[in-house]
Amino acid sequence: MAEYSFPVALCVFEGAPSCYNQVAAPAGCYQKLQSHIPTPPFSHVLPALLCFKRGNCEAAGPEHLYLHLNTYSTLTFFSMSHPQKWTATFGALLKPPSLKRSVKTIIIHEKYRYPEHDYDIALVQLSKRVEFTSSIHRVCLPEPSQTFPYNIYAVITGWGALTNDGPTPNALQEATVKLIDSNTCNRKEVYDGDITPRMLCAGYLEGGVDACQGDSGGPLVTPDSRLMWYLVGIVSWGDECAKPNKPGVYTRVTYFRDWITSKTGI
Repeated sequence: MAEYSFPVALCVFEGAPSCYNQVAAPAGCYQKLQSHIPTPPFSHVLPALLCFKRGNCEAAGPEHLYLHLNTYSTLTFFSMSHPQKWTATFGALLKPPSLKRSVKTIIIHEKYRYPEHDYDIALVQLSKRVEFTSSIHRVCLPEPSQTFPYNIYAVITGWGALTNDGPTPNALQEATVKLIDSNTCNRKEVYDGDITPRMLCAGYLEGGVDACQGDSGGPLVTPDSRLMWYLVGIVSWGDECAKPNKPGVYTRVTYFRDWITSKTGI
């Protein structure tokens, strides 16, 4: 079974080029000499390559800052205890990035145990705040009690391979998936009870569209009735890419909302 799991980079299987003013403004964190990890702005970030910021969220479209996590070494996770080895890059293109920031602190959830999938979330504090631009935006963080109906559409974005083991794009890609309820995702033919309350499934049971290797840490966003875009999930793991009965599995952000506040004050 080929799985994609933190820490890997972001890609979208069967995606299309993202409209930067509508869906995603990316940011990528990379280790000097190779890897990338997720890092949100204002001063902190989610291990999901996404940014959150204290302030108002405008109802203008899926606005979020995205951080690219890309690993080329099995030592990447362990190097997270050395934030000086990481750099965050922001923009809609991987090369050249429109903005870079050094990393001050990396906060990994206390219950996360590599290489397991549960509690798959981390925060990154940047050395300097990030100003939003036409290609660097924000997304709203949901409240702990906020609910998102199953079967609604959500958007994933990333720079990972376009097909299994395929080339990676320079321009941010996007794809639309559906939220899937945990009872369905825990059926024997799907993930056979492996989905915990801290996880969220999204994709299609018939397969075809999915996150993939290199996507971990990527944002899953969806609008509410006011067209305010929220970070619902963080790309975490799955069984290969876009297989029938194997949707993508995401970190459930609402579960960790209080934890985020306890670490950041946001």
